[in-house]
Amino acid sequence: MQTVLFPILLLVSAPADAPADAPADASDPAAKLARPTPLEKINPAKLDTDQWVRVAESMGAGQILFVAKHTGGFCWWSTETSDYGIRNTPWRDGKGDVVADLAASCRKRGIKLGIYLSPRDDVFGAGGVSAEASPRRRAAATVPDGCW
Repeated sequence: MQTVLFPILLLVSAPADAPADAPADASDPAAKLARPTPLEKINPAKLDTDQWVRVAESMGAGQILFVAKHTGGFCWWSTETSDYGIRNTPWRDGKGDVVADLAASCRKRGIKLGIYLSPRDDVFGAGGVSAEASPRRRAAATVPDGCW
């Protein structure tokens, strides 16, 4: 069995009725994706994908599986398919690309890279659960208490 490093950079949202400068509460399921993190607040200035690869190697991992887009809809690569992504942040003046950086870091050290893109997007309504969904489908999509 192979060890895999699985880094996820999640953006935590604040409730829709919270003041704009209120901190998000990751333990509150209602806050889960009520309002996306403002782009101007996303600036991973200390990001070091070479360090991720060193950690993967130190734990004996042969690959890294990176979540490049989770259900919150934020894209960690430079894409024009969505305005909610790293290219529209202050990080590297909008020219940064976490996926490209991680791919280069993996290539340097011979670590395999896998990319996960969630087909669901709770912020923009793709693949979510509608009010018309069956009670069983709605229940299956509900996040249990304590998971956040």
